[in-house]
Amino acid sequence: MAKTENSGQVSILLISRLDFPSDGYRRGLLLKASEICQRNDARFVILAGGAVAERYVKDKARRLTRRIKALAKQVKVLLATDDPDTEEAETLNAQIARLQGYLDELEPEQMAQQLAAQLPTFKNAAGETVNIYVFPSPAYDGDIGEQVCQRLAELRHDDVRIYHSDEDVVPVRQTGRSIEVAVPTKAVWMRGDYFSTAVERVLKDRRKSSTSEGADLVVVGCFGTAINKQRGEAHRAYVAVPVLHRQQGVRVAENQIGVAIMTVQRDRIDPIVRIEDLKDLVMNEGEAMVAPKRLHPRQRKLVQLIMEHGRSSTGVLAAQAGLASSTVTRELLPLDNRRKGRRPTGWPGLRFDEDANRWDLDKYWLREHLQYPDLPNAAERQVDSIVAYGCLHSGCIYTDYRYFLEEVPRVMLKTGATILVGAGDFVEGNKHNLVLRGEVYGGMNVTQQEQFAGALIASVTVDVFRARFEEAMAKIRRPTPEKVAAAVDASLVTNVMIPGNHDLWSLDTGFAPLVVMAMSSIDRIYAGIAAVLAAKGLQSPGLLNLVKSKFVIPSVGEGERHDLICRNRFILPSGLQMAVLHPHMSRTKTTSIRLQEMLEAAKDCQVVLGANFHVAEFLGVWEALLGQRICVEIGTMKLRSDFEENKLKTVDHGFAWLLLESVNGRIVAAENTFYTGHVDPRELSRNRVFRDLLGSLGLKP
Repeated sequence: MAKTENSGQVSILLISRLDFPSDGYRRGLLLKASEICQRNDARFVILAGGAVAERYVKDKARRLTRRIKALAKQVKVLLATDDPDTEEAETLNAQIARLQGYLDELEPEQMAQQLAAQLPTFKNAAGETVNIYVFPSPAYDGDIGEQVCQRLAELRHDDVRIYHSDEDVVPVRQTGRSIEVAVPTKAVWMRGDYFSTAVERVLKDRRKSSTSEGADLVVVGCFGTAINKQRGEAHRAYVAVPVLHRQQGVRVAENQIGVAIMTVQRDRIDPIVRIEDLKDLVMNEGEAMVAPKRLHPRQRKLVQLIMEHGRSSTGVLAAQAGLASSTVTRELLPLDNRRKGRRPTGWPGLRFDEDANRWDLDKYWLREHLQYPDLPNAAERQVDSIVAYGCLHSGCIYTDYRYFLEEVPRVMLKTGATILVGAGDFVEGNKHNLVLRGEVYGGMNVTQQEQFAGALIASVTVDVFRARFEEAMAKIRRPTPEKVAAAVDASLVTNVMIPGNHDLWSLDTGFAPLVVMAMSSIDRIYAGIAAVLAAKGLQSPGLLNLVKSKFVIPSVGEGERHDLICRNRFILPSGLQMAVLHPHMSRTKTTSIRLQEMLEAAKDCQVVLGANFHVAEFLGVWEALLGQRICVEIGTMKLRSDFEENKLKTVDHGFAWLLLESVNGRIVAAENTFYTGHVDPRELSRNRVFRDLLGSLGLKP
């Protein structure tokens, strides 16, 4: 995990929905979570609801009880005749005893003991055991889960603590921050198309029922989504957590399997959130299993088919293997664990569902013994680090220019970002009588606004270059033209930009947008770098072409980098495809709608960055073809606007950072945070230009 701040920060592992002891429970995922905990030096763990799947427990107990009663009735009939069939009765009694054993395992005491044994010890980077704060959810854990968690805390008193979301807040003492954990208290079984719907419903209910101001940050569990929402439009920054089980019977818009690492900082309210995706492992469980060598070739072939395709009927297996149905049954029956009356440990074994005439792997083995492959190490991961901003609105009196000039280069240097993305609306424009309304500095026209935007972007680019070039040259003892050129190339960030709707207003008067901005910025970047080189007595042939090649705007022309761009698509250094969008539409009450629409519009891309809504949010979505996909909605450099205030809207001020780790074109981890300033909008005034003019003439405002 990239460290963006050096002090006053604490990393916390966030997990949710183990769903013990359901068919989707995987101890193997818990073991992966413990590895991630240590690798990211998490100081404690929050289990945000769903330790126990009460609904599964009740349904299974009901089925077992019904089956036991039916068998007991059969035994009674067998023994009530004049010639009792004692042998058959003994067989049925043995089945009853086995089923009763399964039923006893669903008692809270036994489940607590099993979970205590299977829950790994989580450790930090120093190898020290860290605490696990368990928050039961009334909707998912229920009363049964509450009992299990209470007993679990007693059995694992050294590291497990039980908390309640309606009472307890987790303090992060090193940072002075506090965390509130929100879990559903009532069932949310309806389907939903939008990932944030259920999350925001829980937050809204919580806010209305709370009698206090609440904690600094909120963690929302149980919904299988990966969301990081900036504070601003949202009353408090919140993080929605993926689930840690194999999802089955999904009833809401949940698709994220993995963990989140949330880094809380003393000097910033918005946390750094890292999502480690584990769904690729779960979807390829068959690759983690190997059939025993002792199996007959026909058995091995049939078992391999079940591993690859999942639950299959006898007829389907017969057709796939080119065997008779009777042969399939004869070969597989000896592998049926239920008939053997035992549970496997070395490999899954099979279970035959007589009612459905289907074969499947033994769920018990998958739950407790499946071992997933090793996670990719750092050397195997391709890394892309991106700083993204949108809606700069150059010329607007409400834009925080100083924050942009100071913080963007600082964050780029801290995070090692090599790409600076501008997602449209670089200028305020002059439509809608903005000049007459007094929202444009000194009546700047669009040419001046583009020149101003170019100067801002060039300043940030040169500041980053200057610091990185100094560092690069300090490592070169004898600078040659080739080494200098390589250092210049490595120190210069790539600017990726698209026009927004404000920029495109220029088309109405017959002028291409951003041409002046691009020319102004390129000239300034070239001059700034040339000055740095001249001060050291160095030269870099082809500098102007290099600067142009790293300034990519589809509406202006991208020089020699035609391979990088097509319909606002860009190829990142890792090979991931990124789309930068600026939809000409407004935000919605359900915050994830626009992010999901942007992901749908750019369905060929693993990464989507978008702006125009003046609000900020991170969203993860997993799809079979591309794997984990990421969308980041970026706020604005404006602090407010009359238009939005008159519509009762709050803007999310600032910019975003996104780090992506990928292997073979699939994202395995994504890290994100939002940066925002603290200027009071009331300090901004339309009369500033007038006051400056009076002051320049020596007159009192």
